[in-house]
Amino acid sequence: MLESRSVPIGPILDLWTSRLPEHRRSDCACIGGGWCSSTESFARRVGISHTTVYRRLRRGYVDIYEADRWAAALGEHPVRVWPEWDRVAVEVESYRPSKCDDLPATLVG
Repeated sequence: MLESRSVPIGPILDLWTSRLPEHRRSDCACIGGGWCSSTESFARRVGISHTTVYRRLRRGYVDIYEADRWAAALGEHPVRVWPEWDRVAVEVESYRPSKCDDLPATLVG
């Protein structure tokens, strides 16, 4: 079940596989430290373990904070990966401006 503060994992993996050559068991670019469309290459690129990717695949979604980091690691803004990004619910701390009394006299005027 997709949580309100999460996005499906599929779109970012689709983006990854569409950009790179298919993984080959022997003589693959990833063997020499390059990139291919494998899950292991994706994990290495975004800075997580491949087991984390497989756990997220089983779950079907990633939380928005992890999704943001993954998209940035691939050089994309999250809205380019997940068009619904701007409608994902986030918690925002309420902003309370400081009282003028708390500001130094040089800033108050």
